[in-house]
Amino acid sequence: MITHEAAESEYCTIAEAAQLLRVSKPTVARWIDSGRLPAVRRGPRAIRIRRADLGMVTQPVRPRRPMTLAELEPYIIHRGDPTRSPAEVMASIRAINKRILARRGGKLLEPSLPLIHEARRERDARL
Repeated sequence: MITHEAAESEYCTIAEAAQLLRVSKPTVARWIDSGRLPAVRRGPRAIRIRRADLGMVTQPVRPRRPMTLAELEPYIIHRGDPTRSPAEVMASIRAINKRILARRGGKLLEPSLPLIHEARRERDARL
């Protein structure tokens, strides 16, 4: 038997969906009207969207494909090569880091530690 609380947490309102997807409420309503986002009615005015269905409206800008070996080769560091000195290996690592940073437009990755702490707090609150 599904409790009322469990059913409510599985569904969200148009406003909640808009907030989660970072779009406007009319955009969510348009997606529902066009059939792009499935929704259910609970009464004459209450529309609910399954949280699991929210991913249906998001799609990657370009399809991801695995990198080929030729594309990976500049980033491979061969371990245990006795012909290379530690200084050469470190110079190779620094060059790879510069190429990665240049490919990212000079932007560093966001630190993940605050996200990890937030996820742990949320998990602990659920337990």
